[in-house]
Amino acid sequence: MRRTALLTVLAVLVLLVGSVPAFAQGSYPPGTTWNSPFVVQNMGTTTAMVYVEYYRISDGAFISSATESFSLQPGRGRLVDPKLNPDPNLTAGLYSVVISSDEPVAAVVSEEATNRQMGYTGLPAGGEKVYLPNITKNYYTFNTPFYIQNSGNSTTSVTIEFFYFTTGQKVTSATRIISLPPNVSYEYDPALVPDSELPTNKQYSVVATAAPGGSIVAAVNQISSNTYLAYSGFSGGADRVYAPNIVKGYAGYITPAVIQNVGTVTATVTVEYYGMTDGVFYSGAGAKNVALGPGLSLPERPWTWPDSVLPNNKQYSMIIRGNPGDKLVAIVNQNRSGPTYIDGTAYNAFTAGYQYVYIPWVMKGYGGYLTPIVIQNVGTTPATFSVRYFDLDTGVEYPNAGAKNFTLNAGQSVPERPWTYSDTNLPNNKRFTVVIEGQSGNKLAAICTHVKSGSVDLSFAYEGMGRNP
Repeated sequence: MRRTALLTVLAVLVLLVGSVPAFAQGSYPPGTTWNSPFVVQNMGTTTAMVYVEYYRISDGAFISSATESFSLQPGRGRLVDPKLNPDPNLTAGLYSVVISSDEPVAAVVSEEATNRQMGYTGLPAGGEKVYLPNITKNYYTFNTPFYIQNSGNSTTSVTIEFFYFTTGQKVTSATRIISLPPNVSYEYDPALVPDSELPTNKQYSVVATAAPGGSIVAAVNQISSNTYLAYSGFSGGADRVYAPNIVKGYAGYITPAVIQNVGTVTATVTVEYYGMTDGVFYSGAGAKNVALGPGLSLPERPWTWPDSVLPNNKQYSMIIRGNPGDKLVAIVNQNRSGPTYIDGTAYNAFTAGYQYVYIPWVMKGYGGYLTPIVIQNVGTTPATFSVRYFDLDTGVEYPNAGAKNFTLNAGQSVPERPWTYSDTNLPNNKRFTVVIEGQSGNKLAAICTHVKSGSVDLSFAYEGMGRNP
């Protein structure tokens, strides 16, 4: 049957069983075996026919015989695990994946190894530019391999440019120009690049630009000796950026944000904190009227504000405001450590909201995981929403679970916690997909964090995807 790809979601990194030689030399520990299962969710209103295609990164080969297809009812999801694909041509290695459907779909990828995990949201087809706010080479032990994928229909030339994090000065020696066939990804690992090309112990922002008419997306892995985080590249910015979950000491977490000006003129940045659930505005906290030049990044660190200005042991939502026409983006890292655990997760802050938000992968006790969701109203008027849970494996809906007709003021966030529902209303040791349904004109955003208590960084976070009618 002919496919009509109304929305293509690109899971940029899929690792199959076996070591990858390039990683053995770089940021990934030698001998580590990585796997990347992912969940696809139907964001449409009718049953979707979904196709999953694999492209080998090393040579760009399309493994057509490994293509998987299945149908999904609205709101439902399916777990796809590449290591279980029986096709002998899908050998151990590094792949990019294209997911296409006759309905809009969402996807989330979990990159997994022993005591290591990170994840990110699959990406719709992009534009000519991708912005990466935080790229490092051996900076506080972090290296950040990243992956650029051609989401267009023809081969395109891509220019990759590096800029020093705080000065914005271009690192001319690090510029690369590559050629990418359709659907194929390119891997760049700073740890493997000579210091003469890219200086070590530095923090950078990166801009990747496709040839006119080209379309690219990107994902970044942030890796240290014991912490693993991932985020997706940005195709553009906005003069308001929203972060649903910012914490100062709450449950042992700290959450630095990195704000980047992806525009061509100096932006003026103001950061605002609001108490989660109660919506209290903490006017003294946050950067105020900071001039941020084109391409420059600005760290915002909640713990640097005194408790009298921003109370400790609290959760917040954040709004980052620029002047009209400014182009800003931001990522948020969620980190914590204790005597028996260390966790690191990351998510992209939002530049837009939706009436319907889709969360493909939620768990209540499954494998020891808890997966809190944080929902933010990124509109300018109150929003009222309800949350629906569907069994990931069977598609059965649990109508008595989830917040119902909950109203959020503009900018406010609220947590949705699956484990707070009784086992009668939401069974334990299960996996789910979630749909957040707002009312007409609402603008909602949400993130989901997977946390395994007592683990060594078996956690990841991702952004929900949305649609408007």
